[in-house]
Amino acid sequence: MLEDLTGRITRLTRFFFFTLAVIVLGWGFGGAPPFLAGMALGLAIGYIGVVHLAKRVHRFVQAVAQGDRLPSLGTFTRLALVALATVTVMTYPQHFEYTGLVLGLVLPTVFAIGDAIYTQLKQGK
Repeated sequence: MLEDLTGRITRLTRFFFFTLAVIVLGWGFGGAPPFLAGMALGLAIGYIGVVHLAKRVHRFVQAVAQGDRLPSLGTFTRLALVALATVTVMTYPQHFEYTGLVLGLVLPTVFAIGDAIYTQLKQGK
């Protein structure tokens, strides 16, 4: 299980840096800096949230297997990160756009779900 989780986090990290590089290039050469700045912020917060959740789920599974006390999944931490990003966008609306923030927050989760589906289909064959 740990090897599978490590592989998924590695693929997620590659996706994060590739997408962030594309956003930075678009930010430098494109015409929508507030949208792309919001997307970069959302992508960073979303990535941190997904990796944090993956590590918490791993701890949770270990605790269940060993019969220990069940730890929390860190929901408050992830909500606080999203709140921080939202406050940042509200404070600096000239630099960040809400649409980009929301899209950036969702992308890592969508990629993680897509990666899980692809891995399951690949193992089933």
